[in-house]
Amino acid sequence: MKKFTKNDLPELFFEIPSPEFQITWGGFGLDYPLTPEQFQPLLDSADLPEPRNLLFKFFDSESRRTAGHIELLRIDHLIKTLWLGRVLIFSHYRGKGLGTSLINETLKLVFREMKFEKVSLNVFDYNTPAIKCYEASGFRKEEYHKDSRTVNGINFSHYCMSITKEEYLEFS
Repeated sequence: MKKFTKNDLPELFFEIPSPEFQITWGGFGLDYPLTPEQFQPLLDSADLPEPRNLLFKFFDSESRRTAGHIELLRIDHLIKTLWLGRVLIFSHYRGKGLGTSLINETLKLVFREMKFEKVSLNVFDYNTPAIKCYEASGFRKEEYHKDSRTVNGINFSHYCMSITKEEYLEFS
Protein backbone atom coordinates (compact mmCIF):
# COMPACT_ATOMS: atom_id res chain seq x y z
CA MET A 1 0.00 0.00 0.00
CA LYS A 2 1.10 3.50 -0.72
CA LYS A 3 -0.31 6.95 0.00
CA PHE A 4 -2.94 8.01 -2.53
CA THR A 5 -2.26 11.42 -4.10
CA LYS A 6 -4.00 13.84 -6.43
CA ASN A 7 -2.01 12.27 -9.29
CA ASP A 8 -3.89 8.99 -8.69
CA LEU A 9 -7.34 10.52 -9.18
CA PRO A 10 -7.69 9.95 -12.97
CA GLU A 11 -7.06 6.22 -12.60
CA LEU A 12 -9.59 6.00 -9.75
CA PHE A 13 -12.20 8.04 -11.64
CA PHE A 14 -11.84 5.72 -14.65
CA GLU A 15 -12.90 2.80 -12.43
CA ILE A 16 -16.20 4.49 -11.46
CA PRO A 17 -18.27 4.05 -14.66
CA SER A 18 -21.75 5.11 -13.54
CA PRO A 19 -23.75 6.92 -10.85
CA GLU A 20 -25.08 3.56 -9.60
CA PHE A 21 -21.60 2.10 -9.25
CA GLN A 22 -20.43 5.29 -7.54
CA ILE A 23 -23.16 4.94 -4.89
CA THR A 24 -22.25 1.28 -4.27
CA TRP A 25 -18.56 2.21 -3.95
CA GLY A 26 -18.69 5.58 -2.26
CA GLY A 27 -22.10 5.95 -0.70
CA PHE A 28 -23.83 9.30 -0.79
CA GLY A 29 -20.97 11.62 0.20
CA LEU A 30 -19.69 12.23 -3.33
CA ASP A 31 -21.43 13.28 -6.53
CA TYR A 32 -21.12 11.62 -9.93
CA PRO A 33 -19.11 12.30 -11.97
CA LEU A 34 -16.28 12.49 -9.49
CA THR A 35 -14.02 15.55 -9.62
CA PRO A 36 -10.67 16.47 -8.08
CA GLU A 37 -12.42 19.23 -6.12
CA GLN A 38 -14.52 16.66 -4.25
CA PHE A 39 -11.38 14.84 -3.12
CA GLN A 40 -9.30 17.88 -2.17
CA PRO A 41 -10.61 18.13 1.43
CA LEU A 42 -9.83 14.43 1.97
CA LEU A 43 -6.35 14.83 0.51
CA ASP A 44 -5.72 17.97 2.60
CA SER A 45 -6.89 16.20 5.77
CA ALA A 46 -4.40 13.39 5.17
CA ASP A 47 -1.51 15.85 5.54
CA LEU A 48 -2.47 17.05 9.04
CA PRO A 49 -0.43 15.95 12.09
CA GLU A 50 -3.42 13.88 13.29
CA PRO A 51 -5.31 13.22 10.06
CA ARG A 52 -9.05 12.53 10.10
CA ASN A 53 -8.76 10.66 6.79
CA LEU A 54 -6.04 8.67 5.03
CA LEU A 55 -6.24 7.48 1.44
CA PHE A 56 -4.23 4.59 0.01
CA LYS A 57 -3.71 2.80 -3.26
CA PHE A 58 -3.07 -0.92 -3.31
CA PHE A 59 -0.77 -2.80 -5.68
CA ASP A 60 -0.97 -6.21 -7.31
CA SER A 61 2.21 -8.00 -6.20
CA GLU A 62 2.70 -9.70 -9.59
CA SER A 63 2.19 -6.80 -12.00
CA ARG A 64 3.15 -4.07 -9.51
CA ARG A 65 0.30 -1.99 -10.93
CA THR A 66 -2.35 -0.18 -8.94
CA ALA A 67 -5.08 -2.71 -8.20
CA GLY A 68 -7.30 -0.86 -5.77
CA HIS A 69 -8.15 1.99 -3.44
CA ILE A 70 -9.12 2.24 0.23
CA GLU A 71 -9.79 5.08 2.67
CA LEU A 72 -9.45 5.30 6.43
CA LEU A 73 -12.14 7.77 7.49
CA ARG A 74 -13.38 9.47 10.65
CA ILE A 75 -10.11 8.63 12.37
CA ASP A 76 -10.39 9.28 16.10
CA HIS A 77 -6.87 9.40 17.54
CA LEU A 78 -8.15 9.73 21.11
CA ILE A 79 -10.28 6.59 21.35
CA LYS A 80 -8.36 4.81 18.57
CA THR A 81 -11.24 4.05 16.20
CA LEU A 82 -11.78 4.61 12.50
CA TRP A 83 -14.00 3.65 9.60
CA LEU A 84 -13.06 1.97 6.34
CA GLY A 85 -14.65 3.43 3.28
CA ARG A 86 -14.54 3.61 -0.48
CA VAL A 87 -12.94 0.22 -0.84
CA LEU A 88 -12.42 -0.65 -4.50
CA ILE A 89 -10.63 -3.39 -6.37
CA PHE A 90 -10.03 -2.18 -9.92
CA SER A 91 -12.08 -4.01 -12.54
CA HIS A 92 -9.15 -5.91 -14.10
CA TYR A 93 -8.26 -7.44 -10.71
CA ARG A 94 -11.71 -8.44 -9.41
CA GLY A 95 -12.40 -12.08 -8.63
CA LYS A 96 -8.77 -12.85 -7.80
CA GLY A 97 -8.93 -12.60 -4.01
CA LEU A 98 -7.27 -9.19 -3.89
CA GLY A 99 -10.13 -7.69 -1.87
CA THR A 100 -9.33 -9.93 1.08
CA SER A 101 -5.62 -9.14 0.68
CA LEU A 102 -6.38 -5.42 0.67
CA ILE A 103 -8.52 -5.65 3.80
CA ASN A 104 -6.01 -7.86 5.62
CA GLU A 105 -3.12 -5.53 4.76
CA THR A 106 -5.17 -2.55 5.92
CA LEU A 107 -6.09 -4.24 9.21
CA LYS A 108 -2.43 -5.09 9.81
CA LEU A 109 -1.55 -1.41 9.31
CA VAL A 110 -4.38 -0.17 11.53
CA PHE A 111 -3.98 -2.61 14.43
CA ARG A 112 -0.27 -3.47 14.45
CA GLU A 113 1.35 -0.25 13.24
CA MET A 114 -1.13 2.51 14.06
CA LYS A 115 -2.20 0.73 17.29
CA PHE A 116 -5.91 1.39 16.84
CA GLU A 117 -8.61 -0.51 18.78
CA LYS A 118 -11.61 -0.79 16.44
CA VAL A 119 -12.42 -0.55 12.74
CA SER A 120 -15.98 -0.16 11.44
CA LEU A 121 -17.55 0.09 8.00
CA ASN A 122 -20.89 0.36 6.26
CA VAL A 123 -21.79 -1.87 3.33
CA PHE A 124 -24.99 -2.06 1.30
CA ASP A 125 -26.88 -5.31 1.84
CA TYR A 126 -26.91 -6.11 -1.89
CA ASN A 127 -23.09 -5.97 -2.09
CA THR A 128 -22.64 -9.67 -1.31
CA PRO A 129 -19.04 -9.96 -2.62
CA ALA A 130 -17.93 -7.13 -0.32
CA ILE A 131 -19.76 -8.60 2.69
CA LYS A 132 -18.09 -11.99 2.11
CA CYS A 133 -14.71 -10.30 1.77
CA TYR A 134 -15.14 -8.41 5.05
CA GLU A 135 -16.34 -11.53 6.87
CA ALA A 136 -13.34 -13.47 5.51
CA SER A 137 -11.12 -10.88 7.19
CA GLY A 138 -12.89 -11.19 10.56
CA PHE A 139 -15.49 -8.42 10.40
CA ARG A 140 -18.87 -9.20 11.93
CA LYS A 141 -22.24 -7.63 11.28
CA GLU A 142 -23.27 -5.37 14.17
CA GLU A 143 -26.41 -3.65 12.92
CA TYR A 144 -28.78 -3.71 9.97
CA HIS A 145 -30.31 -0.46 8.78
CA LYS A 146 -33.30 -1.21 6.54
CA ASP A 147 -34.23 1.46 4.01
CA SER A 148 -31.73 3.86 5.55
CA ARG A 149 -31.73 6.06 2.46
CA THR A 150 -34.00 6.60 -0.54
CA VAL A 151 -32.65 7.99 -3.81
CA ASN A 152 -34.82 8.38 -6.91
CA GLY A 153 -37.43 6.08 -5.37
CA ILE A 154 -34.90 3.34 -4.62
CA ASN A 155 -34.47 2.26 -1.00
CA PHE A 156 -30.97 1.45 0.24
CA SER A 157 -30.32 -0.76 3.27
CA HIS A 158 -26.93 -1.41 4.81
CA TYR A 159 -25.00 -3.31 7.43
CA CYS A 160 -22.65 -1.77 9.92
CA MET A 161 -19.74 -4.19 10.39
CA SER A 162 -16.75 -3.99 12.70
CA ILE A 163 -13.71 -5.74 14.07
CA THR A 164 -11.79 -4.96 17.26
CA LYS A 165 -8.06 -5.30 17.75
CA GLU A 166 -8.67 -8.26 20.07
CA GLU A 167 -10.85 -9.99 17.45
CA TYR A 168 -8.26 -9.28 14.76
CA LEU A 169 -5.43 -10.77 16.82
CA GLU A 170 -7.50 -13.90 17.51
CA PHE A 171 -8.56 -14.17 13.85
CA SER A 172 -5.19 -13.56 12.18
